Amino acid sequence: MAVLSDGAENRRDSIALAFRDAKITCLEFDDAIHGLRTSSMHCFEGPEWQHLKRGRESFAWGPVIKSDPLGRCGAALIYGLQMAILKAAQVGQSLVGEDEPTRALSSSAVRVESSYLIDLRALETNHVKDFTFVHGYIEPVLVILHEREPTWAGRISSKHHTCMISAFSISMTLKQHPVIWSAANLPHDAYQILSVPPPISGVLVVCANSIHYHSQSTSCSLALNNFSSQPDGRYYL
Repeated sequence: MAVLSDGAENRRDSIALAFRDAKITCLEFDDAIHGLRTSSMHCFEGPEWQHLKRGRESFAWGPVIKSDPLGRCGAALIYGLQMAILKAAQVGQSLVGEDEPTRALSSSAVRVESSYLIDLRALETNHVKDFTFVHGYIEPVLVILHEREPTWAGRISSKHHTCMISAFSISMTLKQHPVIWSAANLPHDAYQILSVPPPISGVLVVCANSIHYHSQSTSCSLALNNFSSQPDGRYYL
């Protein structure tokens, strides 16, 4: 579940729910019924989307959905390597049909206007562990924690620090997503990425034995115990 909110006092938040295997539903509060109603649904299942599974019939976990801090879009990781981008409608834009009463978005909830897919395989972003949106950018920036070459505790002597983060600037109008910065050589046991609120911004990468801070301009690390080490094998101070 994710909350779409642009922070405006005269606009309500919307709720985005993700269901197996690749279904997304957006809900908003309706004054007429004093309850939630569906504002949009997005489904990436069926014969036309079968190629996204790459021959698999089951996945370890269902879709994971996150939202931009300013409510400009949401993102859902489906089928492990497909990122669905949910574009929110701009303030004042109406999504109702001709036979429905006109209602500007400035007085209603944040709504999803359209959606499209990003193939993470084409971006060489495999083995995704987590992702988040970050603060402080003109366009939405999606930071993905992924592993370049999988390893495990039994192979630490030969392969370690195999994770990295990549920050993609999401241009929903052009449907382009260039990498604007990245950080490599993160521990193999990194499992979570958290967005840091402004004025600091950036992200925290949480690992089993250390915590790493990264932004476009700086980075630092904090060891949590004696088992954490740097990419060259040295231990943190």
